[in-house]
Amino acid sequence: MKLSDGIEIRVGRYGAEIISPNELTRKLAEELLAKPSGERELGIDPQTNLPVIAKSGHYGLYMTHGSDSRTLTSKDQLFMIKLEEANQICK
Repeated sequence: MKLSDGIEIRVGRYGAEIISPNELTRKLAEELLAKPSGERELGIDPQTNLPVIAKSGHYGLYMTHGSDSRTLTSKDQLFMIKLEEANQICK
């Protein structure tokens, strides 16, 4: 792990393998390292007041919106999806 000009991060088995240095900021890198492997809270849905979380589980990538869950299609989506995009997927 090296968090400087050419940021290097290698996450475990179900987490990110490669994230472009152009897309990875120091803040995002620190957030990813602080979370359990492959889990990222996107925020609270303002309409339902429920948490929206992107996760990497035993059976693949998904997100939860309260008790509802939806499949994510790529590792990039797991680490780069925003709350607004997640809310659209859940509708």
